[in-house]
Amino acid sequence: DLHCEWEAQQSIKFTVQELDDLRRHYENEIVKLEGKWAS
Repeated sequence: DLHCEWEAQQSIKFTVQELDDLRRHYENEIVKLEGKWAS
């Protein structure tokens, strides 16, 4: 069923976007922590 396939692709894209946001968030946190350790 093409419609179900499209729905699945949309949910996968959304998940990738969420993961990207999480990765960015954690990268920012790590940078902050490294700044604390460096000072």
